[in-house]
Amino acid sequence: MEKKERYIELLERFMQGSSSLEEEQELLNELRNPDFEKLLSDYYRMKWEASRLKALDAETQCRMFMRIKEQIGENAKPKQTRQVHFPALHRWWKLAVAAVLIGCISGLSVYGLKMGPAQKEQQFVVSADCGQRSHVLLPDGTEVWLNSHTTLSYTTDYGKEIRRVDLDGEAYFEVAKDKDHRFVVHAGGMDVEALGTTFNVKAYKEDKVLTTTLLEGRVKTTIGEKEAFLYPDQQVEYDKEKGTLQVSKSENSAYASMWRHGELAFSGETLEEIALLFRRLYNVEVRFDSDAIKQYRFSGVIKNNSLENVIELISLTAPIEYIVKNDTIVLSGKR
Repeated sequence: MEKKERYIELLERFMQGSSSLEEEQELLNELRNPDFEKLLSDYYRMKWEASRLKALDAETQCRMFMRIKEQIGENAKPKQTRQVHFPALHRWWKLAVAAVLIGCISGLSVYGLKMGPAQKEQQFVVSADCGQRSHVLLPDGTEVWLNSHTTLSYTTDYGKEIRRVDLDGEAYFEVAKDKDHRFVVHAGGMDVEALGTTFNVKAYKEDKVLTTTLLEGRVKTTIGEKEAFLYPDQQVEYDKEKGTLQVSKSENSAYASMWRHGELAFSGETLEEIALLFRRLYNVEVRFDSDAIKQYRFSGVIKNNSLENVIELISLTAPIEYIVKNDTIVLSGKR
């Protein structure tokens, strides 16, 4: 029997609950092999796609999800006869759940299923924690990149009538074409409808302005009864306090998605706005010695986005000094 077939058989036995302790240990040991991660991801993707082709109802899909969760033991106490090394187990759990969610893992956190009324609708919630980024593949093939401190959610009804996702944070979308099912991002009171397109949405709860930047295709942005259509290299800003939508030409539309490659791009952001970025990206707090320096602006691209490098570069271009104290950065004007 070929090695691949052997491990597929073991995976099947594991899912059925009939695998022995030795067989499970064999699978866990194989996790050190990078090729096994692909095998595991492909296996769960195949099982999930098969369930979709068979049109399983949401309750059955939920049971399938919980079966994986129960077998791997994320929320159950380990049985005395099935002790495993936790880091390997945790790594396997993330792979299995991400595959069930049709997700591609890169710093991905899965909050799990939230049960709806009468258990007829479930919600998948995925997130990127502070300092992390994630890449998610939705059931229709749409690819989503999540920036730091971002949460994306969708229900098991995704794609039945409409493809809707809810976003808190920043995400870059490459939407799969499907003329029969609208794709809509709901973010902070703003709806962004894709018309076969590539775009970036920045919509953190604490932001005063929400921004959608279009790179390819066309999108429609809606706030209440207000609508705005975007074409490539345009962006729309929604001012939450004023309730206004403003469309403008984006001189550097590529800046909007540079964060996917670990680069930071600024187009005149204030230090106060950059301080919010520091909290999301580095999980640090920023204190200002005076309100005046909050309004200093910074423009440019930083490719090495380590905290020390970013602060140093900003201090060289703005009249500020900084002190780092544990997880706090204190900014003051140069004397």
